[in-house]
Amino acid sequence: MLFCYFLFKKLITLFVIFNISETSCVKYFHKRSLFILPKHQSLEKNSFSINNNLISRTSSYNNDNIFNFIHFNTSETTENHLTNTNQPQSPTDSCGNNSADDVLCATNEHTDTSLVSSLCSYDYGPHLVKQIKSRLDHYEFLTKKFKVNPYPEVQPSNDYSSFSKVISENEILTNGEEVDRFYKVYGRVESVRFDGHFIDIINCRRDFCEYPTSEITLKGLRKDNKIQLMFRLEEQIVVDQGRYTNDNEENVLGNNFACNQNQEYPCKEVVDLIDIGDVIELYGNVKKTNLGEISIIPKKIKFLSKCLIPPPSKQHGLKDVETRYRLRHLDLLTNELTRYQVLKRFQVISKIRKFLTEREFVEVDTPILQHYAYGDLAEPFETYYKRLNEKVKLRIAPEFSIKKIFMGLPLTKVFEIGKCFRNEGSSLRHSPEFTMIEIYQKMADYNTMIKLLEDLINYLLSYGFDEDSVCKNVFEIKWSRSRFSELIKEYTGIDITLYSKEELMDKFKELLSKTDNTRLEQIESSMEVITWGSISNEIFEKFVVPNLKYPVHVTHFPTQVSPLTYFEGEFSKDNDSNSFEKMFSHRFESYLGGMEIANSSTEQCNPLKLSKSLLESDVFEGKGNNIKEKEVDREFLNAAFSGMEPMAGLGIGVDRLIMYITKAKNIKEIQPLTSLKRL
Repeated sequence: MLFCYFLFKKLITLFVIFNISETSCVKYFHKRSLFILPKHQSLEKNSFSINNNLISRTSSYNNDNIFNFIHFNTSETTENHLTNTNQPQSPTDSCGNNSADDVLCATNEHTDTSLVSSLCSYDYGPHLVKQIKSRLDHYEFLTKKFKVNPYPEVQPSNDYSSFSKVISENEILTNGEEVDRFYKVYGRVESVRFDGHFIDIINCRRDFCEYPTSEITLKGLRKDNKIQLMFRLEEQIVVDQGRYTNDNEENVLGNNFACNQNQEYPCKEVVDLIDIGDVIELYGNVKKTNLGEISIIPKKIKFLSKCLIPPPSKQHGLKDVETRYRLRHLDLLTNELTRYQVLKRFQVISKIRKFLTEREFVEVDTPILQHYAYGDLAEPFETYYKRLNEKVKLRIAPEFSIKKIFMGLPLTKVFEIGKCFRNEGSSLRHSPEFTMIEIYQKMADYNTMIKLLEDLINYLLSYGFDEDSVCKNVFEIKWSRSRFSELIKEYTGIDITLYSKEELMDKFKELLSKTDNTRLEQIESSMEVITWGSISNEIFEKFVVPNLKYPVHVTHFPTQVSPLTYFEGEFSKDNDSNSFEKMFSHRFESYLGGMEIANSSTEQCNPLKLSKSLLESDVFEGKGNNIKEKEVDREFLNAAFSGMEPMAGLGIGVDRLIMYITKAKNIKEIQPLTSLKRL
């Protein structure tokens, strides 16, 4: 066997060097029994328009290999894959016109790959173009000869059996035993083996109700996510044509519209038209193979969706990171970890809603397009509103909008889950488009929000996790609380309460000179607009946050970087720029795994203090000392002066929370779709 393998590699190299056609290569190895062709299959010109197993099963591609013949003449179970050469070919060769290789890409006059190519963003290369042509041939053959609609209209049905049910009800069978228990299942074809005798399909019908969190782990989906089909190629099989008769109006408008048209065909002919990636429906009885594999023996088949572009191979998958993000549907099909992370995202959001609604919180929604985009120092996305004839911004945070409606509603607890936007660069933990939860409760303070956040996170981490849980040890670490100024003193040795703005800047420069000269230059160039609070916050972000690897609530941030939060003390009546120096607010940030996942505070409801702190903060556009120059939301201030009830708010970054739960290293991994530059 080892000798045959090296002989095979050597001869393949010679074929490539001397530019011998792929057809000759196939014939050569067929004569020497190094791989097996079906007896009925010919290698003459145009023979692949119907029974082209070799090319049709090339549904897994790996551009790094010249050849990937896997269908060897051995007793081992191997997948029926064949990948053609990746060597450069002339346009004439790739199209099969007047070429020695046209046998491999022969198509009938109705098959048009230009349509498929025009809809795709990638140059698949000649070898994949041939596979696409072959799949289009299968589509043509299904529709012309078998009169099958490969994309039928279907109705909801409760007749389908889950893979877990099929497996659990037949585990007691002995090896080789066959029973007359019939099941109806459907799934996506994952692999074809032994010339179509065995086909594996993966489950397509996982609902949240039947897919508890305990069944998803970092190791991937459960074993019952896949089931084996065992076709008896020498027998007949019923093909559901996926069409409805419309002989009379009563029949069309009756129950189930009409009866499906079913015809019997040789099983071998039907199986030859199945490609990896197809979605098919099967009805058949069960047998446990001699190797103990529970299999369904199909008696009836229905094509639900034909896959016309070969999916990536199961072995190699999509390795290029950009390709994974750009072709996310293929990544979800082939990467179990990606499926786990995206499913976990949806479940976490669902569980958050359940947690809050059970505690009498009411979900609200507010506009995404706003005149004022408040939220840290972020730059907003802008667009043009034709009806208003003015520019508007995509919200950075929904805080102002929620407070304005919350003030007038007879509700005590509200929340919103929605998209927010920041027109800035992306990183492993930052995305210009992200999902946020804003929670507000009247007659509450920031301590109430701390308790709510801890209960929520513990609820999410404890729900349905099994021995493979990535967060099973979270309860061994208790949440701690530390003041903002105390953490800075602990990690830098600087007591910020002892220094003025200028003195604190000198201390900051001294720290930066040892680590980051570039940041030092940026600070010096903008020193006139830097406040005592923002310098303190820079020190915290640079030297404290990287050390917060444990669950911790950091409390009492400087008032100058927390303009909407409640703070102790009074401001001076004159317009002194230092009136808020060394004042701290009732605000906290929560950190898990070195990431900030939540931000909360007791809200400032005193309109006089609120106006003063807004004018001195750095979070609004403009540099003036009045409301108009600062571009502050005056409707929000009007609501504040109308009498806002005492309240507390909590904002949670959903993406980062899911990153922590799934241990994802990149925020893009847990986003279903990401924004990339167009090709």
